[in-house]
Amino acid sequence: MHRYLFLILLLSWNGLPYAQEVEKPAAPARHIVLLLPLKSASFGAAAEAFRQGFATAAEFQPGLPIEVQPTDDQTADILKAYRQSAQAGAALIVGPLTRDAVTALLDEPLSTPTLALNAPEIHAPLPDKLYLFGLNLESEARQVARLAFARKHRNAVTVTAQTPFSKRLQAAFTDEWLKLGGTLLDRLSFAPNQSGYPKLRAALAKLEPDMLFIAADAERARAVRPYLTSGVPTYATSLVYSGRGEAGRNVDLNQVRFVEMPWFLQADHPAVLVYPRPAHPLDVEVERFYALGIDAWRVAAGLLDRETLLSSPIIDGVTGQIVLTSHQFNRELTAAEFRQGEAVALP
Repeated sequence: MHRYLFLILLLSWNGLPYAQEVEKPAAPARHIVLLLPLKSASFGAAAEAFRQGFATAAEFQPGLPIEVQPTDDQTADILKAYRQSAQAGAALIVGPLTRDAVTALLDEPLSTPTLALNAPEIHAPLPDKLYLFGLNLESEARQVARLAFARKHRNAVTVTAQTPFSKRLQAAFTDEWLKLGGTLLDRLSFAPNQSGYPKLRAALAKLEPDMLFIAADAERARAVRPYLTSGVPTYATSLVYSGRGEAGRNVDLNQVRFVEMPWFLQADHPAVLVYPRPAHPLDVEVERFYALGIDAWRVAAGLLDRETLLSSPIIDGVTGQIVLTSHQFNRELTAAEFRQGEAVALP
């Protein structure tokens, strides 16, 4: 009996664990979690396209294993999955995708680096572990304001569809425009029916702006453009671009300037050349998330290797030039113009 006790003590003394210690579970392997609303009827297609883009980029630049955590679009379900992923030892969580869930993260005690794919509803300081990267159309509206101001325009009129989202774009453009020192002559709006369109032309004739900003999607922009003052430089966000093969429908958008990701405009772009197109054709709005997934992998790799990120702070991505500023990865898109119905990148 004393002999066996002596052997156990001797094994322990030499660093060999006792039987009960051998069964102690190992620490979870480092991995990246994709927290996406794949079960959502509203966001499922976009989430799946993002997942495919992320996985495609990972094949070209291998890194940590990827674990997909599917959710619906309910904030409570997303937060539950987020907490489980953090507790399971994720090195980085990519998501959530919905605006409400990202807003809810502001009140979470974050212990895991997180790359959220949307912007919160409110302007507030971001937690130390939280970074933002997404298809932020309000940021596009601000870039359009800078683009127009750089082209010496000073007196603007905004023409806005009567939708909540269009009004947000108008507000973002106006805020940036006024900060730059531009003058906003008026804020005009239009309803889906065309009864009020002729009044727009009359109002613009009195105002004499040197530029217009259309805050509307492609369908509404096509409808209202013929009623706007001809010859006045007109700008918009990527919402007016509905994809390749739409030249016939885009005739009324000729000479409208907008911003768009290189993925759609520059087939010879170095980053665009590297990655394959989706396996199956996607609607342009969904394909944007495929491209976002590609760049999100590159951003994620930078967050996991801060030395590389700091030494190369600009990522030349398929969605634009990506720069980290105060926990937000901002995208600078390519300037473009419709010519004969086709989107053409501007020099």
